[in-house]
Amino acid sequence: MMSERECSFTESIAALALRALPRDEEETVRSHLATCPACRLRYEEALAVVSLLPYAAAEQAPPPHLRQRILALAAADAGGRPPVGAGLPGAGRPGSPGTPAGLRGWLRLPGWVRLRGWRPWIALAAAVWVLSLGGALWQVNRLSRRLALLEAAASPSAAATGPLGEVEVVLAATPAAPGAVAEVATYLDPGRRGRWIRLVARGLPRLEPGEAYQLWLIHGQERRSGGVFIVDASGSGSLAIWVPDDVPVDSLGVSREPDPYGTAPRGPRVLYGRLDLARSGQLRP
Repeated sequence: MMSERECSFTESIAALALRALPRDEEETVRSHLATCPACRLRYEEALAVVSLLPYAAAEQAPPPHLRQRILALAAADAGGRPPVGAGLPGAGRPGSPGTPAGLRGWLRLPGWVRLRGWRPWIALAAAVWVLSLGGALWQVNRLSRRLALLEAAASPSAAATGPLGEVEVVLAATPAAPGAVAEVATYLDPGRRGRWIRLVARGLPRLEPGEAYQLWLIHGQERRSGGVFIVDASGSGSLAIWVPDDVPVDSLGVSREPDPYGTAPRGPRVLYGRLDLARSGQLRP
């Protein structure tokens, strides 16, 4: 077996981790991995690095004309014209001729990923990856902000802190759940027209398998489902929901349902209370 330094598959292993090998060459490399422990270890390390690439870049706007520039370079290389590295940061400087050092430094790939000798389709794969990275990072950041808002609304201490965490109403128990109680608070969501409503219930009867408690947003005779929740052994449960400004609500009710799929109340009401949103100013009817 060849040593790690002498192994001719070193560069192909990096391309395999990037899923950039043609089918026939991929089969050859995978057959080699089955017999070479050193290359198998290198492949596992490459996979680990590739999985972290989307998280390695700082959030920033891409350079102007990036899309046209990269695609033009990839197309030129595929036709045997100027090298892929031409025009990229680092290209043409001493110690970084053409593609290898320029592209490697620009993408901040680890040193063991040697781009020398890669085929034109590697350039195209790199172009696709760079162009998709910005959109992926934007989506991750957007979802992270949404998750942070939801976690703030669902935090056990949220109802006791902050000017927007004051309890708006206490839902009283009905004869179907004596001793139960629920507190309701609302939370502003900056930048959006609406609020989070958070309900924390205690002392509710334990549910049978398949059952659920369902929150209802009530306006006159209209009932709109606000979501479902279950309770722990002590009868405690919570729910945080988003309510747009254009959804009128004057009361809240909680019913015990045979399943979590109802569009109208079917089981007994266990909690009820009025929510004067116009007076509180937290939500507008």
